[in-house]
Amino acid sequence: MTAVVPPPTKTRRIVRRVKRYRCTVACIVLGLLALVFLIALDSVKPGFLLWVRLIGLGAGGLAVVAGIGAVVYRFLEAPREITVPAHPLWDQRRPP
Repeated sequence: MTAVVPPPTKTRRIVRRVKRYRCTVACIVLGLLALVFLIALDSVKPGFLLWVRLIGLGAGGLAVVAGIGAVVYRFLEAPREITVPAHPLWDQRRPP
């Protein structure tokens, strides 16, 4: 009886500033969350108005802090080589 062996996963080694990348992703996600909550101020019941405003402003403040962290890490952090799973489109060659 033979064992079925799955094909090896393709990986790619890239150079990335890891902390800056995490701060950038956090800034984008928290910024979108703040935008959603501050847009929802018009359609929320008066009892929840304070909570929606606090969550929106809190997420906006954290987005600003994460953005400042991303800028600071842009200059302070040295790039590191990391391994990520390869995307199928990365191996295709572009036509001339």
